[in-house]
Amino acid sequence: LWGRQEQDGEWSLICAAALDADYTNVIAVDLDADEREAPRAVKADLPGNPDCRRADMDLLLYGPAGILLLKNQLDQETGTRTLAPQQLDSDEKLAVSAVTVVDVDIDGDLDILAATGAGNIQQWSNKTDWTFALRTDSPANLPQDFVVKQFLPVDIDRDVDLDILVVAENGQCGMLENLRHGIVRYRDLTADEEPVQGSYLAISDWNGDATWDLFVLNSDSLQFLRGITTANGKLTFQRASTQKAQADKFQLADFDNDGHEDLLRHDDFAFLGPLEPIESTKPRTFVPLLMGTELNSTANVEIADIDTNGTLDLLTIDNGRVTLRRNTSQGTGNWFNLGLVADEYDPNNPAISSRRMNHYGIGSTVEVRAGNRFQARVVNGPHTHIGLGNIEQVDSVRIVWTNGIPQHHLTPPINALLCEAQIVLSSCPYLYVENSSGTHFVTDLLWAAPLGLPSPTGELVPSRPWEYIKIPGELLEPVDGKYRLHITEELREATYLDEVRLIAIDHPAEVEVFTNEKVGPPSVAEHKLHVTGNLRMPSGVTNQHGRDLLPEVASVDDVYAKPFDDQLAHGLTEPTVVEMKLGIDEQAGEHPQVKLFLTGWLHAPDAGVSAAIHEHISAGGTLLSIPQPLSLWVPNENGEWTEAIPFTGFVGGKTKTIVLDVSAVLNRDDPRIQLRSSMEFAWDRIAYSVNDPEVEVIQTPLELVAADLHYRGVSAVTPHSHNGPDHYSYDQVPFTPQVGTMQGHFTRFGDVLPLLQSSDNMLVVEGPGDELTLEFAALPAPPEGWARDFVIYSVGWDKDAQMHTVYGQSSEPLPFHEMSSYPYIESPPDTPEYREYLRTYQTRTLNNAEFRKALVP
Repeated sequence: LWGRQEQDGEWSLICAAALDADYTNVIAVDLDADEREAPRAVKADLPGNPDCRRADMDLLLYGPAGILLLKNQLDQETGTRTLAPQQLDSDEKLAVSAVTVVDVDIDGDLDILAATGAGNIQQWSNKTDWTFALRTDSPANLPQDFVVKQFLPVDIDRDVDLDILVVAENGQCGMLENLRHGIVRYRDLTADEEPVQGSYLAISDWNGDATWDLFVLNSDSLQFLRGITTANGKLTFQRASTQKAQADKFQLADFDNDGHEDLLRHDDFAFLGPLEPIESTKPRTFVPLLMGTELNSTANVEIADIDTNGTLDLLTIDNGRVTLRRNTSQGTGNWFNLGLVADEYDPNNPAISSRRMNHYGIGSTVEVRAGNRFQARVVNGPHTHIGLGNIEQVDSVRIVWTNGIPQHHLTPPINALLCEAQIVLSSCPYLYVENSSGTHFVTDLLWAAPLGLPSPTGELVPSRPWEYIKIPGELLEPVDGKYRLHITEELREATYLDEVRLIAIDHPAEVEVFTNEKVGPPSVAEHKLHVTGNLRMPSGVTNQHGRDLLPEVASVDDVYAKPFDDQLAHGLTEPTVVEMKLGIDEQAGEHPQVKLFLTGWLHAPDAGVSAAIHEHISAGGTLLSIPQPLSLWVPNENGEWTEAIPFTGFVGGKTKTIVLDVSAVLNRDDPRIQLRSSMEFAWDRIAYSVNDPEVEVIQTPLELVAADLHYRGVSAVTPHSHNGPDHYSYDQVPFTPQVGTMQGHFTRFGDVLPLLQSSDNMLVVEGPGDELTLEFAALPAPPEGWARDFVIYSVGWDKDAQMHTVYGQSSEPLPFHEMSSYPYIESPPDTPEYREYLRTYQTRTLNNAEFRKALVP
């Protein structure tokens, strides 16, 4: 393994490993998500900074001797590296003709597919921590005589899962279609309804229409197959042109940065550029740009900007000789390189990893809009190179990560390396409210009511469809005689609302009112108003390492304390302890009533991370564990910590306040309390009260007078600077669609007031980008010396479109209150009223074409 010194550009040996068997090919890839061992870039320095490469690349060798994995290990004390052999747990060592490394099961790590003979592909599922399990149920339907010579991963049909194109030794071409949950199934690749034959394939969006096209190499010709996406989203191919060619293999890349991909033909090392511009409707052909040294047809060629000067170079291995061929072309166009950093960035602790995605986002799709040109690339390495021609400004870049989450970057710099860190996009429907100064974000809803969401235990997360959420009175004021609320769906998920009420809570101004906003079963989250006028701060708050948290949790100031130092995965941390010391004076009595008021938020594992944790544990792994919810501990008479409340319930999603009554478990002589968990909580305020007096409050249900469903889009997001949830700007809505769509039926736009008056299974079903605007009759102002807060009571469910969510790709089947679980075994409602509801309201379907072509001029 060789590396180049940045100071002098000289290459030097880093480490080596002796091989005692016949391996003919090597793939450099990060298999173990160990990027925390490498230096991390700082977010502010990411644009133009090549140091965004943060993962330790491991090596996969294959050939007649099978597969050998070499783990790249760093000795932290000496700074030296070694390549440690790691074997796949297989009873037989089969010769391997081709390998691809890709996240087949979309659980955030890279799996291995290896061709091991006629009709045989081994699929090794990555269970994390260098544990791989051989699947016996996938791939399915592979022809018996199919010997793979080429794998080509790509989301060919743009349905947000990775498929794999395959070419056989006999010229048969096919596709391993991703059926999700780790299963791929073979089917023939066709053009004009005829099977495609070829010796090599390349993928390109050649005509810039957001549909993948194919180049197919035969013994004497190069065929261009134009991809066509029909109105219902089906992908077909048409034979558009054929050009004579003599080659064994070729690659596409933009060597002169003119914004059009060129073709590198291996046999005679010829660079061929497109004769017709990309805007042309004429057949596409290639003409010679440069003739080079003749290569052996089995030569390995890697294309990369090795000298980081903005033009693509070549690294070749031919007859045992390694040669670096620099691109010295003059007058090339503008460019930029995109390096993906596939975990959310935390400026307060750059040594954390989310494990939601393989580190470099391998298999993701990058789309670029620059002027009147649209380009798309599949990410297959640390950097993705984009030529721009004479264009001076890129309008927009969109990354569609392999888990389906899109991410936009507007006007990135040109002639530079852009490192894009993955942002967090997982939550539930958002609640905004209006007052005289504008529309303001409050929190998210329905956190206790997920549908089809897998748990790290392998089971489904239970669902409780009702909740009571406080709306602070300073945020919600009458506008034109109405209280106006907005419930928006801003992610790739569906919201199901059956009933919404708004309750005004009037109380003396010197007290505060809180609801029981816990995630948990009804026994823990039973609705209750907590009224207090004497909130106190603990005299000390520390974490498990003794770090002082008190300055961060002393007040509600949008500065959050993060008790963990090490994040093991998105939503999973090291075991954390938040220890607080309360002050209970003698006047409080022998048995005082003591309540904790915990204001914070939660990053929970998404469906993919939960599936990955479950797979890891099931395979005997010890690196990851099941996230432990909040439990409460107190010291006993001997000063030993004992568990007093095994499950307290917990805050769900964006910032909320939960209240814990600790009166029955508090040690009066040693009033310390510990909150323990390994879930990813962050706390804005930790407070407590002692002996709250009885205070009169007046609860007034408000009449819902209007409910309108319509399309709005997605709010602009500003990342939080200190451990808190992102901020959302209601008045800033990007023009282009920000999230993909779902299948199934949704509620038609317009008046939906009749659907929200009671819990009757007649649901308002919101899709991505939808907004439900609610208007409630306003009340006169409260009397002098009194204040008003509000409680929104909602009944419904939420289902995200993550690949591991059961029925996550569709709004259907619709949930109903009588179901015992989701998916359900009971029959759905079938009354005349319900059938009429389906005919009248559930009539809208979503088309993914707008999202797919969002950047196409």
